[in-house]
Amino acid sequence: MIYVIGDSHSGLFNGYEGSSRDNIMSIRTGANTAYNMFSKIDLVDEIVKEYNIDKNKDQIVFCYGEIDTRVHVGIQEDNGKHLTEIVTEITNRYFKFVNRYKDKGYNVIIWGVIPGGSSTIGAHANYAKPEDRNRVSKLMNELFYKRCNELNIEFISIWDDLIKIGNYYHYFIDSIHLSYFACKELIQTKFKHYINE
Repeated sequence: MIYVIGDSHSGLFNGYEGSSRDNIMSIRTGANTAYNMFSKIDLVDEIVKEYNIDKNKDQIVFCYGEIDTRVHVGIQEDNGKHLTEIVTEITNRYFKFVNRYKDKGYNVIIWGVIPGGSSTIGAHANYAKPEDRNRVSKLMNELFYKRCNELNIEFISIWDDLIKIGNYYHYFIDSIHLSYFACKELIQTKFKHYINE
């Protein structure tokens, strides 16, 4: 079983929390950021225990980062930090959390941050436009991918697939979240190895 643990974007994998499709179960932890996940270890530990996630048979997909791109990066820039510095710090903190589960023997996969939707809800003024958020998510995915390679963790993303389409908004169920039904083939392709186990 693939357990997708994440913010509301984890719902992409089967439409809504607690449902299971294609050997994938979505579990939402709330509106958490990649930056703050190390402070949510107790919550994630409880999820791992409750769902009896097996180190030998199951995979954990961590799905965080979109909220960082839409809201918190701009706030940190207001405090005088540079974008690269901010995203590097987010990456360092996130992978401190991620690596804890890898070190405990779990099969961990990182889901890349999605491209920005059309919404400005909660968005910092610097990142109200999707194309501005996409600069951040691109950088974040690059750093996540690099860190995954260093730690021998799989990184899976559909960011490039959607960006290549151009006007990709028809892949969204609302102005922030991707639609399971629109992205189903992409998800099945990216997770084919795990879904067919």
